[in-house]
Amino acid sequence: MKKLETILTVKSESTCDGFGLLKVRIQQSPDGAFFIETIKKIGYLESELGEAGMAIKTTRNLAAMVVDGILERLRSIEIHAAPDFKMGYDGGFTELEIGGYTGKAHYRWWSKPPVGWEPLKNIAQEILELSDDAS
Repeated sequence: MKKLETILTVKSESTCDGFGLLKVRIQQSPDGAFFIETIKKIGYLESELGEAGMAIKTTRNLAAMVVDGILERLRSIEIHAAPDFKMGYDGGFTELEIGGYTGKAHYRWWSKPPVGWEPLKNIAQEILELSDDAS
């Protein structure tokens, strides 16, 4: 049995509200079908659940046209590889990984993206919103 290939991954980690980590992966099976997997880790920061916390995982099918649209927009973005990073106040990290085994780009920012990375933030937010349908 062949494994799913990860196409896109978004991680959102809050450091101020105790929520934890939200990880969303868009994957493709060997037969070409797409899936969206959502993992919510709740209370893994400082809480009564302890350091391990609790994880909720959901998976569902995703239409190819949705994935194709996101990938097409990503292909048209031109960004600086080394922008001027600035730390924010309360907030958390957001990460966007594009690709998987055959090649990958990884972007990470604190609270607000660096100037010029706003299109990446918009796409990451769109992927996180897609995960709401899986909840």
